[in-house]
Amino acid sequence: MTTPETTSRPRPAGLDFASLPLWRGIQAQPGVAEAPPFRLCWDDRGFLRQSTEPEVREAVLAAYASDHYRFITPLPGESAWANRLGGHKVEAACDFLGPLDGLKVLEVGAGSRYVADRLLGRFEIDEYVAVDPAIRGETTAGRLSLVRDYYPSPRLAGRKFDVVLCFSCLEHVADPVDFLEQVHRSLAEDGRAFLTFPDVERQFRVGDLNVLLHEHMSYLDSQSVARLATLAGLATIRHGSTNDLFAYVFGKAAPVPAGPNLSPLCGLLDTFAESLARSLEAVSRSLWHGERVAFHGANNGLNIFLHLAEIATWERIFVFDGDASKAGKYLPACPNPISAATDPTYREVDRVFVAATSFFDEIKAQLVAGGVAPPERISPLFDAANDF
Repeated sequence: MTTPETTSRPRPAGLDFASLPLWRGIQAQPGVAEAPPFRLCWDDRGFLRQSTEPEVREAVLAAYASDHYRFITPLPGESAWANRLGGHKVEAACDFLGPLDGLKVLEVGAGSRYVADRLLGRFEIDEYVAVDPAIRGETTAGRLSLVRDYYPSPRLAGRKFDVVLCFSCLEHVADPVDFLEQVHRSLAEDGRAFLTFPDVERQFRVGDLNVLLHEHMSYLDSQSVARLATLAGLATIRHGSTNDLFAYVFGKAAPVPAGPNLSPLCGLLDTFAESLARSLEAVSRSLWHGERVAFHGANNGLNIFLHLAEIATWERIFVFDGDASKAGKYLPACPNPISAATDPTYREVDRVFVAATSFFDEIKAQLVAGGVAPPERISPLFDAANDF
């Protein structure tokens, strides 16, 4: 295994990959179909943004509205893991916002009516509008309206809502400041916006490839968020971060000039490739020692890792996942099928690298409790060298 040039020498002003797999989830057969370039640069407004060629970014954005669009994370109802994530959305909204009885709610980037149905079942919401170009169906029934369109849709022009919900959407828009300004316009004067989106600082610090997606146009840490909210006329009411995911409640405020940019993300661009190189070295060392290596988490980050790495001994590589629906299918970049985490062969491996590092502590505890491997044989794939 060697470290590709694209991961070891990024451009000083950004991060540059000549080839990065376009993530469309697991497949029935192995094989990377598309691996266009991927580039990040620093935006003077205070955040990292994708600077890949416009034609690549436009193709990704256009795919959202297609009837054949495949969500990078399965929608609730498609798997137990997807249902768990959907449940987290509902509980987070209830925790951060409190009761929604009698309010008008707008959900941006809904994807499906999963959250809408559950919140409508829990509260006497006055009206609920869900807008997304990829939402299946378009209807108005009772208190729920589905709008298949991009936000801000002309059909919502001039309308005000007491609550605007936006789960994992901000990172997908080309201009996050403009998007937040649109949210500001959609809010009633005393309205609140609840947004979740990736908290990328830890991932950039350790070289976690899960952070990189062609569908993610913006990359934010807490200081970037504060700066962009100020520019858009939003004030933070409450916020938190769990498993590399932000949750923010914003209220309306007067837009003011942002202060100096103090985000550490710009500096982390220089260390991302170095951290990734350490991960490649750690896995390579295990393989050179003849160990049977298991990766836990059949995800985007592992797919990129295996695409970049030069592995000559695939018979000693195993991929496991806690989502049993993935068993027997493939990561595009791996010729070996995925196995369920309950598969007895899991106990036969010598080293476990957890690719789903956002949930590393939880996964490690489960593997140790299940007798899969002792704790000293389980490491995070990214920043793995620091765990040996």
